[in-house]
Amino acid sequence: MTNLEYNVRKCYETAPFPDNLRNAKNFEIELKRTVNWITLNLKFLSPELLIFKPRTILCAGCGTGEEAISLAKIYPKSKITAIDISNTSLLIAKQNTKKAKVKNIILKKCSIIEDLPKLKKQYDFVYSAGVIHHLSDPKLGFEILRTKINKNGKMVIMLY
Repeated sequence: MTNLEYNVRKCYETAPFPDNLRNAKNFEIELKRTVNWITLNLKFLSPELLIFKPRTILCAGCGTGEEAISLAKIYPKSKITAIDISNTSLLIAKQNTKKAKVKNIILKKCSIIEDLPKLKKQYDFVYSAGVIHHLSDPKLGFEILRTKINKNGKMVIMLY
């Protein structure tokens, strides 16, 4: 693990992000808001994404699971693999997933650069928001994510 990735993991171990669901006064209202936000983002990127029926989704850098849970609500028949490098974030993601009553998410501790290339699986949809700019080599991270898309798959990468 590079120094940058170590520092990023350390940061998210102490300050998991996003943390809107866990801290919400009303979990259901905040969950609906989050799902609506992700739906609007997908519609803005390409309305086709909302009629797309991916069987498998990779959510790379899932943090506390809010985006993975939203994807599970938007694509309820999909099997979602949600990965992150932070144990704390994954623990919160597990709690949020249980509270949101979604059963189509598998959470895994996984580094995009170090671990993901070892996994042979490809996905119908690869989604990553606000993640690859934290990598020691964002271009390599992008290329690794690109290799995880199957022949007719789609990928959404968002940066801020």
